[in-house]
Amino acid sequence: MKHALSITALLVMLVALGACGSSDGGTDDLGGADVANPDVPGVDIALDPGQADPGSDVATEADSAVDAPADLPSDAPADVPTDVPADAPADVEVEPDVVLPYPQDFIEQRCAAYCKLAAACATADPEGCEADCFDAIVADPGYATQVSCWTAGSNCALHDACFDAPIPANATCDAMCTKAGECGFYPSEMLGADEVQCGVQCDGFAFLVVGTPQETMFTCIVDKIDQCDQMGVAECLPDDGNGTCTEMCAAVETCDNFPALFADQAACEDTCAGWESGSALAAMACASMGTDEAEPPSVESCAAQAACFPPPTDPVPGTEPFCSALLDLCTGQPDFKIPNDLTICGWLVTGVTLRLPGVDLADAATCVEAKTDCADPNAVMTCLVPFYPPCTGVCEAVDACLPDPKPADWPGVAGCKEWCSMGHAQNPAAIEQEVQCVSLSGDCATTLECLPHQ
Repeated sequence: MKHALSITALLVMLVALGACGSSDGGTDDLGGADVANPDVPGVDIALDPGQADPGSDVATEADSAVDAPADLPSDAPADVPTDVPADAPADVEVEPDVVLPYPQDFIEQRCAAYCKLAAACATADPEGCEADCFDAIVADPGYATQVSCWTAGSNCALHDACFDAPIPANATCDAMCTKAGECGFYPSEMLGADEVQCGVQCDGFAFLVVGTPQETMFTCIVDKIDQCDQMGVAECLPDDGNGTCTEMCAAVETCDNFPALFADQAACEDTCAGWESGSALAAMACASMGTDEAEPPSVESCAAQAACFPPPTDPVPGTEPFCSALLDLCTGQPDFKIPNDLTICGWLVTGVTLRLPGVDLADAATCVEAKTDCADPNAVMTCLVPFYPPCTGVCEAVDACLPDPKPADWPGVAGCKEWCSMGHAQNPAAIEQEVQCVSLSGDCATTLECLPHQ
């Protein structure tokens, strides 16, 4: 009865998918672009996937520049090592009478990214870096834009370009972030919590790209937001808009499904690149199920990847009511990473249903609507894979038949019910057959024979 995915694994995967590159951001981080900065001839900006979203930070007009914690050494490396650990931001103690220009967690996140880069570039002593950065932003809110500029570029040699003078507010960013609010995109893992947080990162990013060939990418993103089209932002970005195809094909490779599904990695990515962005997102969501856990994916989970390809050209019916209820309830909760966008959510859910044909989205929407809060997004997402009542009798019967001590891989009745319900969502006929078999069995030997997967 051990089926390909546990309910917990499915829910973690779906909640985290909104963080695919955003994390979350969503599908719209500006990762992997190379930008030639006009102020630093011959230097490329390698946009860091975790910092390059023009909407995930905030912008205010800087009144004065604050010096960076240290100067860039002349012999500092031009590019940042890719293996620098991404440490979590440190908590900074704030005096009670200090008025913060932005939320404390936002400042801490900006400073954590800054200090990671500063350590790699040897521009600041890691000891005390985050506290110094925090104090600098409190003293001059415009320093946050300069920090966003440098971390967006993720290049040591751009330090002076970002910190030599205040970065002015960008009118295009202001309009874009205002429009995002009108579209109902806040709070968003991709754009930030509000217009201010959107602006800081956008101003820093725009400073790097305006006047370069990459300005067309920036203009495209602005146009998509102006149309309230979060999904369309992916069409503006390099590498399939944050590597949706790369992630999908990595999941195929994890399952060793080359050449069964695609000839090789290159063929996989080329095929995916030919799909519309929504179809690619659904395929990625489907293929990734069961491959993002600590343990290797199961044989059944990898075999089920075949159901992901080719993905549909339209979302499956029923995603809009489900996503509407889900986003209304959960948007703004810190652990909920799906962008506040019905189209993106619909394509993610479409990908899940390719693997779970037994899911009834109408029932799932009703289940979500009955929830009173989203304190635990995973608990809300259980609506997508509802409990199948006959699993109780099956699991209790199996538990009673297993000798003590129970086998090490037996998850107990509760875990068995998860597996059974997930199995019913994936393959209703098979589980219903097992349920009938157990109900008709007269002894333990027959009961255990009814469950070939156990």
